[in-house]
Amino acid sequence: METAAGVPLAVGIQALKTLNQWLKNREIAEAWYGSDVDDFTKPITLAKVRRALSLDEMRVDMAFTIQGEQWTELIRKCLEKCYSWHNARYNGECCWLPLYRAMKQDRTSNNKKNNDGETVLKPAEKYPSFIGTISSLPAAHLEAWGLVVMGYAAGGTLRFSEASGAFYATFDTYYFVLLIKRENMASPTVAHLTPINKNNGEFQPYTENEWKKLFLTGRSREESDDLFRWCNDPCCLKEPPEELINGELDQKIKQTIIDDPHAQVMKDKLRGSIHDCYDAWENLERNHCTCEFIKTRADQIKTNLLKSKLLSADETRSSYCQEMTANDLTRYSEKQLKIVRDEVDNIPPLKDVLPLHKVIVSFMKLLSLSKRVPKQLSTRNTGESLLLAGL
Repeated sequence: METAAGVPLAVGIQALKTLNQWLKNREIAEAWYGSDVDDFTKPITLAKVRRALSLDEMRVDMAFTIQGEQWTELIRKCLEKCYSWHNARYNGECCWLPLYRAMKQDRTSNNKKNNDGETVLKPAEKYPSFIGTISSLPAAHLEAWGLVVMGYAAGGTLRFSEASGAFYATFDTYYFVLLIKRENMASPTVAHLTPINKNNGEFQPYTENEWKKLFLTGRSREESDDLFRWCNDPCCLKEPPEELINGELDQKIKQTIIDDPHAQVMKDKLRGSIHDCYDAWENLERNHCTCEFIKTRADQIKTNLLKSKLLSADETRSSYCQEMTANDLTRYSEKQLKIVRDEVDNIPPLKDVLPLHKVIVSFMKLLSLSKRVPKQLSTRNTGESLLLAGL
């Protein structure tokens, strides 16, 4: 495989063979691995091989990997240590070395384990799938979701763009920039970590409970949280809390991270609520055709309900909502709710639609204000991986 720039990419046995072909001496090994060179490489020692090769020829001996819940320990340690990455930065070294060093403990070279006793280094020949190559450097072949969560955990601002199967995502945090990209549908996902040190602002990571919850469940808050507990029942929706509707929880929503599968569930529930509300308004028109308010407002409200469905639930555009945004529709939904609330005491039949409008406003807010993980980065429990190295 090759990137658009022609830089060879490889994973597994082919990557290991390529690296060993490039690894002609210790100088190259030190350029790759820096002060940790002896953790990852060793000299070729077989006499018959040494006679045919340069005396100081090296080979890759170990591969760095993080698996499963090791990610929670890695993320915790990276958040503790990332302030120092910029000072220890050396040109040419593998960009994933700060992650390895964050996990590295005082131990002998034959006991490369973290506190849980789980190895973070694996024999390269036995586990070649953990090795890749990018830009003539060893790449760490890692679980994509762990890096995504690390970007969010560090309080990173996500910039994301996509086109024709390609995507480009950048997490801009206080102490590092994490780039994750894919050139096209057929190419692998690659990533690069760049230490930085901003001169303004402050480091504002998420709490450990929040990012752990994101890593394990795909959203940064508990199911029992005020934002979600009213809509967790798959069979029926409870009335959302008034604080969610009136804006008191808006700032909390803006700090909440939701992955794409959770967002899709909410879209489905929003779609169903819009259908129910639309049908309820049609019933009001049929059964209370002499009510001037219903005659005046029903068509306008039904039209805006269709716009909400297309743009927020279906995420499609039509002549109905060509210039509208999700935030526009949220404001319209809030206005519709206010209109119904203001008249419900005078027109009792509006009690049939009032709860549905509350639900619609609540889902619209959760979907438009929260930090939603793009579909391409929502890889929790999918087994999707990426190559972390130079670009």
